[in-house]
Amino acid sequence: MAVPARWRTLAGQIDAAVESRLTDLATRQTAYAQTRSGRLWQGVRWPEPADGADGDRDAARKPTDQNEDWTAFGLSLPARLPMALSVDVFLAPAPVGWGWTITAYVRLDGALWARTWASGSDPLGRAHGWQRDDG
Repeated sequence: MAVPARWRTLAGQIDAAVESRLTDLATRQTAYAQTRSGRLWQGVRWPEPADGADGDRDAARKPTDQNEDWTAFGLSLPARLPMALSVDVFLAPAPVGWGWTITAYVRLDGALWARTWASGSDPLGRAHGWQRDDG
């Protein structure tokens, strides 16, 4: 399912904002894992803004088993964004091993939409284009 036509410009802007940070995210994940026995960083999602409005991100969010929040991890993000983000980790069958995804969320006309990008070859098929995320 594609994002409704009137929101395609916003979806494109979100795509560009995330995609411009993928290389930096990959570099930071590698550096993070090298100093933490292979463990990857996770970024906890903050509330998504509605209908393209810029919302405040909560950079202090972090999992309970991790010391570093969004700010400490160092991924460059503006203070206000038209989306929420999360970074999740997964374990794929050998030889791939650990990987990560980054997902952008936006609420459009009351419906939650999400797009996910994945690290590496994505053998689990976690990456997807924009789709409704109804729960």
